[in-house]
Amino acid sequence: MRLSLVLLAILSVEFLAYWMLAQHLLPAHWSIGWTWVCIAFFAMFWRVLSVLTTILMSHAFSNLKPLARLRLFAAESSIVLWLYSWAQPVLWWWVRWREAKQSQGEGMVVVLVHGFVCNAGMWGRMRRHLRKIGFTRVHCIDLDPFYLSMDDSFADFKAKLAVILQRYSATEALLIGHSMGGVLVRVFQHRYPELVHAAISIGAPHAGTDLARLVSSIEKGPLRPDSAWLLHFNATLAAEHASHRQNASTESLVSLNIWSDADNIVFPQGNAKLAGVKEFKLNGLGHLELAFAHQSLHVVGEFALAQKNRVEGQKIAELDR
Repeated sequence: MRLSLVLLAILSVEFLAYWMLAQHLLPAHWSIGWTWVCIAFFAMFWRVLSVLTTILMSHAFSNLKPLARLRLFAAESSIVLWLYSWAQPVLWWWVRWREAKQSQGEGMVVVLVHGFVCNAGMWGRMRRHLRKIGFTRVHCIDLDPFYLSMDDSFADFKAKLAVILQRYSATEALLIGHSMGGVLVRVFQHRYPELVHAAISIGAPHAGTDLARLVSSIEKGPLRPDSAWLLHFNATLAAEHASHRQNASTESLVSLNIWSDADNIVFPQGNAKLAGVKEFKLNGLGHLELAFAHQSLHVVGEFALAQKNRVEGQKIAELDR
């Protein structure tokens, strides 16, 4: 609710300011229709400009041909406009209402975790795709949208996941996280493997992102490469791999990592890579597009169905014993 209310307030103040400026700056003979066209143009302009800025800073265009660059810019811009002008401030309320009314359903529980300055409203397309391919227990969790403390976000997520699992009398869930949410589900899977069927990270800054140096302190907000919290976790995990001291539950973790060579938020883009797990590199996709593109939906869907079949197969084998 926090981000939705903030965005609604910003939109209200923004359009009121534009309207007042329009009354003073635009010709008096212009119609109301043309006035609203100008307001919409300027509202779109600074949002699109922010996308172009991140693309240029991240060098996301580096390995792309001209048409691919145009496609990346257009796709990421349209998603930003959709998310921050409609989906997250308005559709969020619909998502929350639908989940409250959602029937018990059957099968695997799937939990979607948003990233920095996002909420459950971003998961509309992914949620519809998962339900279309047979997952009836799909939930979007809302956390602190600014990730001011990873430890607090982690504890909040654990508590909310427990409520969802209790609702369905389930013991495990398939976790899907985008951006900072992708880091969170990866860490959660390693700390509580008994609660996780599998974890999917999408466009996650597993080694931090240089963009975070501009918007956060070392330990608050999006993860920087020099974040002590992130460095400690990655170092601990690397030591476990090197010394072969992982226990059986950790060795059997099932994970998928999806990243892009044109990510305009996680850069250097290689910081989204993750050794030791199954990976899909989707070339030419922007950061937000990774959660919306057909390629991503297909990869996530195929992996989720494979885990569903694996779990059902294990249950059948146990019954046959």
